Amino acid sequence: MKVMDQNEFAQQNVFGLGAENTAYARYFIGQSYLNPLTKPESGLFLANVTFEPGCRNNWHIHHAKKGGGQLLICAAGEGWYDMLHMLFPNAVFNIFGDTDQVLHTACGISDWKVETNVPNIYSLNRNYRNTAAIVDFCNKKFGSSMDAVGSVQAEQYPSVLKDAMDLRKVVMNKNVVVIVRDRQCYEMFCSDIGVSFDMFEFLDTRTDKAAGQKSACFSIFAAKGLEFSNVAVYAKNMTTNQKVVACTRAMEGLYYYE
Repeated sequence: MKVMDQNEFAQQNVFGLGAENTAYARYFIGQSYLNPLTKPESGLFLANVTFEPGCRNNWHIHHAKKGGGQLLICAAGEGWYDMLHMLFPNAVFNIFGDTDQVLHTACGISDWKVETNVPNIYSLNRNYRNTAAIVDFCNKKFGSSMDAVGSVQAEQYPSVLKDAMDLRKVVMNKNVVVIVRDRQCYEMFCSDIGVSFDMFEFLDTRTDKAAGQKSACFSIFAAKGLEFSNVAVYAKNMTTNQKVVACTRAMEGLYYYE
């Protein structure tokens, strides 16, 4: 997914830019950035590495006693699968991607079979994260095709809010995280429920970390990949994919308003 606009790339780069990668600069040609996601001493080190245009990593090998040395995932920008396959024709590449998780309309894969040369495509539809009630809600409302684990419990079924004042009661009186499309929709959300723009802490992909002094409101681009116990989705101006991603951030309670 080639991205020419820096702001659009920042929205895709959901794991954050981080700091200049000075510690490993000798292994790169050009400027790179490193954002550690776990602590090295945890046993499983995860990090997001961002390459400026023209930057490349020097050729190297990760040796491991078992299980492989390194797993690379292209989370934003453009990955050259065809070039890798040309360089290593006997290698096996596993490419993962959920077309229902594509947040941008101008880029991304919408149909693996039609848009790629990958010969074998396998659908993994089982949702192990969300309750069966949330999975059933997304399937019925958005046309998703997820398979749930367990059975639907009526008391867990998401609440569809018909009135902005009902939404206000939920976000003011319950421990919920709000998800909106972007800053403009955040301001629409505040206006609809009758509060000032500084009532919540608005978090987007440019935010390093939450201050934690106010209730949080995430843009859908910042919320992707995160999980919260209870979520209120303000779905105005969201695409269908964005609605699915927003709703599946909820692990327990889901409140939906559009």
